[in-house]
Amino acid sequence: MADFPRIKWLNVDGQQVPFTEPQHFTGNGDETVRTGKDNPLPVANYTKKGNIWLPVSEKNPVPTQVTGSNVVEIETLANAVTLDTDEDINKRVEVTDESYILFSIQIDQPNWSVRTRDITGSLYYGRAYPDYKNEDKTPSIEPSFVLPLGFSYNSLGGSTDKVTSFEEALRVAIPPNYLKNLRGDNFRLTYHGDIPATASVKLFRVWRDR
Repeated sequence: MADFPRIKWLNVDGQQVPFTEPQHFTGNGDETVRTGKDNPLPVANYTKKGNIWLPVSEKNPVPTQVTGSNVVEIETLANAVTLDTDEDINKRVEVTDESYILFSIQIDQPNWSVRTRDITGSLYYGRAYPDYKNEDKTPSIEPSFVLPLGFSYNSLGGSTDKVTSFEEALRVAIPPNYLKNLRGDNFRLTYHGDIPATASVKLFRVWRDR
């Protein structure tokens, strides 16, 4: 691979001085271009996992942008906490004026559930998308994202009218500032497995149009 950034040498008072212009890879091999009005940095929806930026998808819904108008702050709520059978991670999130919030969950054993608080004050299942009532999928290093809706699925008319995608969930979710007026924890992760599990939880605060 060619060296990056590409360096020019300028003669300043008889001395050779290295100089770099703003530049980025075009995606075509090692080709680079000078960054500017005619060659802006590429803009896309990405989110960072560890030291890697990944494109947003249905399983990875956080709309962070390299450049653009969305602002995301990430806060660790629990880091590598050991859970025995029926133990919880309970958290009270203090909200401000976020457009919405997301929880990411990493747990190394199956059989767990998530409850979030709705606008009536109820901390129960069916108040977030996806509805992790008893998740028994194979554990993965990939986090599972949870978007609090602020209301019960039943208020949509019953189980047949559940939210079916993150796009829809973002459209119908109540902005989380309702949590300011409610007491107690507003997030609960419960582990139901038979052997100890290790779990981590992060909070994504998202502001749109900033």
